[in-house]
Amino acid sequence: MATRPLITQVGVRKLDKLLEESVKSRRVPATFFGLTNSKETFYWNCHGSVDFENPDGAAVDENTVLQQFSATKLVTTVAALQLVDRGLASLDDPTLISQRLPELASLRILKGYDEQDEPIWQDPTTKITLRMLLSHTSGLGNVNRNQNLLKWAQSENLNTRYLGPHTTEKSYLYPLLFNPGSAWVYGVGLDWAGILISRVTGKSLEDHFREAIFEKAGMTDTTFYPTEEVKRRLMRMTTQESREAPIKACSDNFSGLGSLSRTSDPDKVGVMSGGAGLFSTAKNFLAFLRGILASQSGTDPKALLSPGSFEELFKDAFRPETDDEHFLTTLKSHELHDPALFNREGASGKDRKIVQSVGLAVNLVDSANGRKAGSGCWDGAARTMYWIDPKTGLAGICMTNVLCPEPNEFYRLYQRFERAVYDGLSEGESDVPMPDTSAIKPDHRFLFKPLEKTQDGGCHASVWLPKVDGGFDRGTPVAM
Repeated sequence: MATRPLITQVGVRKLDKLLEESVKSRRVPATFFGLTNSKETFYWNCHGSVDFENPDGAAVDENTVLQQFSATKLVTTVAALQLVDRGLASLDDPTLISQRLPELASLRILKGYDEQDEPIWQDPTTKITLRMLLSHTSGLGNVNRNQNLLKWAQSENLNTRYLGPHTTEKSYLYPLLFNPGSAWVYGVGLDWAGILISRVTGKSLEDHFREAIFEKAGMTDTTFYPTEEVKRRLMRMTTQESREAPIKACSDNFSGLGSLSRTSDPDKVGVMSGGAGLFSTAKNFLAFLRGILASQSGTDPKALLSPGSFEELFKDAFRPETDDEHFLTTLKSHELHDPALFNREGASGKDRKIVQSVGLAVNLVDSANGRKAGSGCWDGAARTMYWIDPKTGLAGICMTNVLCPEPNEFYRLYQRFERAVYDGLSEGESDVPMPDTSAIKPDHRFLFKPLEKTQDGGCHASVWLPKVDGGFDRGTPVAM
């Protein structure tokens, strides 16, 4: 019988304590913890105030909206893989890009500037594919992360605010930094994947995501538009200049975010950024991850992807010749991942332990933080962190809204959360449904789940303890 993870009551208490103590320390803003398997959320909690400057004010809850920024990228990847599943796109045929995104097919490589301050150009020898756009290997960089691109954009008087008012596709059109497929750089590839999706489907990303993903996953609070409802429920953005600096609330949730500043007027949203544009609740994003996990079996009606596309999410997208040094240097500098993942082995020095897939950073060996080999993760600039562990059968979120450099205190909390999750998982849980509690009277002391076989051949029953507000919480398995 297929298994799916749950967490012990001892584990729940430890996670609750970690969350509450961390937020009360004022070293992190309000924070959301969540865990799901392919069927249900099996842990959820959040703590802190919507406005960091008003700790006694309204508390965050499951309806609080967060700016997801680059967590948007996985949604775009899933939408792109859905097109592959439908036969409307190919990951590796460059014809798709040359036909649907002809602007990219004509790009040259900007090698730098000469002594006369003139750009040095080179023609690419390879062609961009959808896989490259999704895995940050297309050569498309980020104007705010590369001095040569910024210099070129300024010389062309181009808008460098990707989320600003009335953004056009030209705002994402920059020279290449290297031959497509030859290296890794964090850039606007996912934004162009979003533009591709819109052109293939003939719909805006808002409309297509809603029909293909949001409605199926139950993501009713996810949108590209800063509507009045979104603004009313939005957590106040915070900032931290260094790991040891105090956290401060931003003066404005939209215009006071530096290069991430965005329009607060839904009528002024231009190109919907497939790389950074979504507003969503943490609970909605957890539901999205559940839809991905549901895709593993090939039989779940809630699945967002085919099993083949699910596997693509956790498959190395690097070519053997791809230079991954910038990828490794970037991730290592965050001090977030298990350091052992960055140790090279083998005579070639190319034996990788962490790689880039079409949507995730994937660890190829077990992590000391808890996640198993074959797990993938990513996050957004304001620390909307998540991971998916197919082997264990769970996905987790650890989210807030704080703009801060790497490494940072929130990364430490994320690591502690992950480790506590795996330390608190129960074993041998099966897909036997939770009993119907509708007929149970409030004065019942406990409820037993039907007997189940354990991995060692024994049996246990799960005790379900009554909650004050009705229903039951799962307790510790009892050996039978």
